[in-house]
Amino acid sequence: MVIAVIYCGYVFVTFPLISDAAGGNTGGVNPGGNGSVTQLQNPLNVTSIQKLVARILQIVVAIGAPVVIFFLVYAGFLFVTARGNETTLARAKQAIFWTIIGGLILLGAQTLSQVICGTINQVTGQQTCK
Repeated sequence: MVIAVIYCGYVFVTFPLISDAAGGNTGGVNPGGNGSVTQLQNPLNVTSIQKLVARILQIVVAIGAPVVIFFLVYAGFLFVTARGNETTLARAKQAIFWTIIGGLILLGAQTLSQVICGTINQVTGQQTCK
């Protein structure tokens, strides 16, 4: 473990120094020598924190909605296979309950986000999010 920590420290300290010595880090100026500054492209295409949070929430809802549907089907399967067994029925009821709670949390987060965005847009008078 100690050797791994020492090796990681060595890598994180020496690689940037080697990159600087090889001319890899030019301080944001193009190596062509014309003095122009290199621009980084934004892969997310968001320009504000509000848009970033909205994008992350969209991704979470897009992943969470099929998960909720899957667990509803799974809980239904537990109900069907219980055949009157009290412990399996209790497990199925608990699965339904927590699946519905998770779905409501997803919908609540989406709704709360839209309400907050609408309020920010009304107060500022401009379209800052969405």
